[in-house]
Amino acid sequence: MLTLLVLIPLVLAAAAFEISTEKNRRQNEARIAAEQIAKRLQDFVAVRIQLIKLEARHIENKGAPSRPDFTRQAETLQSLFPGLQAINWIDSRGVVRWVVPEAENEAVIDVDLSRHPVAGPILARLGARGHVAATPPIELIQGGRGFAVYVPVRGPDGRPVGFLNGVFRAAPMVEAALREDLQDRYHLVITDGDRLLYAFAPLSAPVTKKDGWGQASLHVADRVWTLALHPTPATTAVVEGHAAVVILGLGLVLSGALAALVRLVVHRREELVASERRAAAAESRLREAIEASPSGFSLFDADDRLVLWNTRYAELYDRNRDLLVPGVSFEYLLRQLVARSQFAVSEEDRERWIAERLAHHHNPGGVIEQELADGRWLRVAERRTRDGSIVGIRTDITEIKVRERELAERTAALDTILASVDQGISLVDANLNVIAFNQKFLELLDFPP
Repeated sequence: MLTLLVLIPLVLAAAAFEISTEKNRRQNEARIAAEQIAKRLQDFVAVRIQLIKLEARHIENKGAPSRPDFTRQAETLQSLFPGLQAINWIDSRGVVRWVVPEAENEAVIDVDLSRHPVAGPILARLGARGHVAATPPIELIQGGRGFAVYVPVRGPDGRPVGFLNGVFRAAPMVEAALREDLQDRYHLVITDGDRLLYAFAPLSAPVTKKDGWGQASLHVADRVWTLALHPTPATTAVVEGHAAVVILGLGLVLSGALAALVRLVVHRREELVASERRAAAAESRLREAIEASPSGFSLFDADDRLVLWNTRYAELYDRNRDLLVPGVSFEYLLRQLVARSQFAVSEEDRERWIAERLAHHHNPGGVIEQELADGRWLRVAERRTRDGSIVGIRTDITEIKVRERELAERTAALDTILASVDQGISLVDANLNVIAFNQKFLELLDFPP
């Protein structure tokens, strides 16, 4: 039993540790992967932003480019470094003039970005100071979700003569940079603050930081992104499957332990039932023996309260048997019996008699005789048991007392007769032993008085 009680917590602890270890291993794997992916993506974007900045410095040194030169240079950058949705030239007023490539980006041409709620404030800020700025995640004018980077091109007086604008559509950019890292084990989610930039797979619930198993930060121009890897259902199923295997093993162990425990409990129960039956049988035999006794039997516990008595005991105090209830104290019972004149005790002698009776009861030893008010006599023998209880045996000795009284009366009568006769009289038994004589007999034989 003790072994089972120790085994079950140990198995539970081992199972919990194993499940926790497996999940921690997966989460550490996701954290390392997130850091690696974030570093690669940050480098990917940083290289392209740096090229746009170099092109801006080139324009500042050479002067405003022609449209063909700008188009040729932008196409060269895009061919060497894929991942850019478009490279645009924006004039000093914030209007998009040239777009490379124009295909799929025609909607941007001639758009006044100074009025755009996101791009407008950025252009105004870069016009006063700054070298590069990026937007938070936005819905691109040419379609799709992404972000834009703006680099001011300044004239000799330091004022912007225009802006180079690099547009990144999130999905193609991430796929171009990290395609080999997007495995089936995790969903890749990139956020800028509380704005979603990219999600590799549809998410069934809003993204929160605590959802990700692995997280890392990356810097893009003046923005800070958070990259998180969320477990796919397949990954979660692997962890849950591992937990299920552990739980199954635990269930088998506990089932065996429980079966052993049930067998033990059943065995103990059977032993207990058998023991209770034996005890009940022994108690029944004891009660039958006590009940069959011709003497009155009583048992007072260690607190001197009545716990057991037989019918004969109740019959001896028949007129007051209503006092015999379980738990009544010996002293209370004694005082009530005296008050009801159960014993042949005078009223003025009651307290002394009660004190003597209590003293004998509390220190039992020997036998005492009690005369009842109705003329009956009881012989009382009490003994204390090892647990402090007191067993009492009461025997009706009225007939013995009657015979003793009759014998005493006859003896007294014989003595009177012998004393009144003027002759010497003696009485001998079969062995010629003198058993009775009168005074005249002594005088005749000259025995000294």
